[in-house]
Amino acid sequence: LEPNATGSLDPARVESLLAALQSIGAGSPSLPHQASYDLILATLVAYFRRHLLSTPAPSCPSSQEILASLLTAKALGRGQGRRHSLRHSILGLLCRHPKLRGRICSVCRGGSVAMALDTTSSDHDIILCLKDGGVNMVEELHSVILDTKEGCHQERLQRAEVIKKDFAVEIRNYYRKVDFDLVPVTLLESQEQQWDPQRQVWQSLLHPRLAPHIQGLSEKHPDAFFAMRLVKIWNQSMDFRQGKPPLVTLHIPLLTLSAWERGCLNDCHFVQDYLLRIFQYILENWLREHLLDSETMLIGLEVEPHLQRMIGKYDEATRQRFPVALQQGIQLLSGSDGIAQQLVDSACQLFGCRPLLCRNACSR
Repeated sequence: LEPNATGSLDPARVESLLAALQSIGAGSPSLPHQASYDLILATLVAYFRRHLLSTPAPSCPSSQEILASLLTAKALGRGQGRRHSLRHSILGLLCRHPKLRGRICSVCRGGSVAMALDTTSSDHDIILCLKDGGVNMVEELHSVILDTKEGCHQERLQRAEVIKKDFAVEIRNYYRKVDFDLVPVTLLESQEQQWDPQRQVWQSLLHPRLAPHIQGLSEKHPDAFFAMRLVKIWNQSMDFRQGKPPLVTLHIPLLTLSAWERGCLNDCHFVQDYLLRIFQYILENWLREHLLDSETMLIGLEVEPHLQRMIGKYDEATRQRFPVALQQGIQLLSGSDGIAQQLVDSACQLFGCRPLLCRNACSR
């Protein structure tokens, strides 16, 4: 479905979709009179979701069910899509460089992409396990990429900007404003480790240890996982830190898992309930460096250095403005007794866009 210039939908197309839903046994769908594009789409998703879950539904979806369907669709539809294939073009160039030939032991996706938390604007992290990597791995990789950029004829790499970070080398604007972070690690004591230049120590890569907890959350509480994705999407809709969102991306799953471990996500029924609870937990804990004092599930992740580094990036303006944005989000989500159109309008206001759902540009 695509809205027209006035933000509405072709009536004939809507009727066709209603008939299709009825033909697959999703009941006899009906839509509110003069509904908005987002409400129509949310209602259709609610009927289809009932069909997928084999939920007996003699009546029309409730307002909360419609909102939950809208938010779930929002969470599911904002990934990297076909851009995953772009990493092969980068790796093909690097593998042929004399300094890396025969030294790349393994390659895997990391960060948001690997944990299914990626959005259309997420960086694409690539973890390179290098044989005989040392404390200067990042500098070495940075030199290799600059050398490759100068000597190759690939237009994408030539116009991209190469930036050295503490733990990675960023290839910025490689394709349609998509950034790639190449993270070098090496095997030490049978673990993939990276050098921390600030603390001057080797540390185990966080992603392989964090990912099982993310997967556990998605299996036991799928709506909590969708809510965590929604926090990520909401976070990236704001510009607080010179072109960057208020929260560092990694901070969101750590706070969500901490909320889960402490029982703050119990007794939630819809994805919007989880989203509200996560917002409330973030508001109370986002500046805590010792977040995991009592959490047994995450105690072995050794995330304190990561938390300290992330919190250190939050300037005074962010520390003042972000709680206000959180409180506004909490207020919008707290209106649980409204009619469906009011709840949908609040969701659009929360994410700062209308329509709330649209075709994922990454899939084109």
